[in-house]
Amino acid sequence: MIIVTFLIPIILIAGIMSVVMLLFKSGQRRGFNLGGKMKWILGGYTVILLIAAMLSAVILPAKLTSGKTYSTEQIEQIQDEETRVFDEAMNGKYDPGQTAFNKKKSWSLPFSERTLTVSAPSISVFVEHTDHSKDGSIEAVYYTGKFIIERIDVTDKSNPIELSLAGSDLSVNNPIPTEVNMGLFQAGFAFSQFSDGTGGMSFDSEATFGLGFVYLKVPAGVEVKGDVTYVN
Repeated sequence: MIIVTFLIPIILIAGIMSVVMLLFKSGQRRGFNLGGKMKWILGGYTVILLIAAMLSAVILPAKLTSGKTYSTEQIEQIQDEETRVFDEAMNGKYDPGQTAFNKKKSWSLPFSERTLTVSAPSISVFVEHTDHSKDGSIEAVYYTGKFIIERIDVTDKSNPIELSLAGSDLSVNNPIPTEVNMGLFQAGFAFSQFSDGTGGMSFDSEATFGLGFVYLKVPAGVEVKGDVTYVN
């Protein structure tokens, strides 16, 4: 597809060059002389366009970033669904079958205390007391929403949070930052003058940084302290 995109302007330039040459020959047969300077100008301009077209194809990166892309409408739908699920959980109702958030990482933490103190200064924690939790352990799952930059899904590149349990204290640590390099490609003059583009460096930016939360299944009878929300 990329090769076809670059061949189109080259074919157009070659066609223009052919038309110019035919006009030269037709003008000479009719006794009309465009003059040496005009020929050099037109010929030089055509050569510059051809060189620019070939260079534009050569300087493309060897590996283009790939990933699922979303339209503006799709991004809005994703954000609305994430907000809906999150708000319901904040009100004590969580649907285990929800698909708005992806399971990023899970833990099974041995626990024998009667009180659990949760420290999570930068992320929401939902707690469910259950008789079905494994005896002597806390089940924890980190869910994350979509991370979309310039309409490209980069969720898989994000790092999960980390949990550390010391006695009865559970700390939720921020994830290690992830560096994502995004490139913007702009059609050169050799291409843009034959397209419908407006030129310049204007572009529409679409980005969303998904919500995230920790879901804890705690054995019944364990008292949970800290800034948490009980669900179900």
